[in-house]
Amino acid sequence: MTNYLQSYPLLSAELRFQTTDAGLCEEQSEYMVKRGLDENAGFGVEIIRSFEDPDFSWMEILNHPEIGEVYEAETEEEAREFATEMFLKPAMN
Repeated sequence: MTNYLQSYPLLSAELRFQTTDAGLCEEQSEYMVKRGLDENAGFGVEIIRSFEDPDFSWMEILNHPEIGEVYEAETEEEAREFATEMFLKPAMN
């Protein structure tokens, strides 16, 4: 099991703000991600690394007990699609 908090601290911190308890709408979530990318280049590096890491599970990190529930996916593919839209596309622009 990957220690997401240690291996991906910036991504983990951002996900804490994106939990379902936060009640953010899609536009607010996108703004926060883009702001995080503008403020810290390391955040973008972590996002790209996460997609390259064969042991990284978006399904697991999006519903991690120490982070909170961000998105409950039924499959890893569904979680990865959500993460692509929310994190990877903004990081690649």
